[in-house]
Amino acid sequence: LGAVLLIAWDSTRPARPYRLRLEVGAGAEGYLTDAMAGRVLEAMLPALDRQAVGEAARIGVDSLARLL
Repeated sequence: LGAVLLIAWDSTRPARPYRLRLEVGAGAEGYLTDAMAGRVLEAMLPALDRQAVGEAARIGVDSLARLL
């Protein structure tokens, strides 16, 4: 049961200099749907747009902890 949240910063992309990915483990697929994962990532976007990467990571982890 688990998930991996990846935030990769790419300064060559000025509009949104980050890439997000949320990989859900086989044991967590029943608890965390694709739609739920999408909502977790969307919740992180405002912080990332302010370049507050740490805050975005906290939001993502907190959201995942509530779901799992």
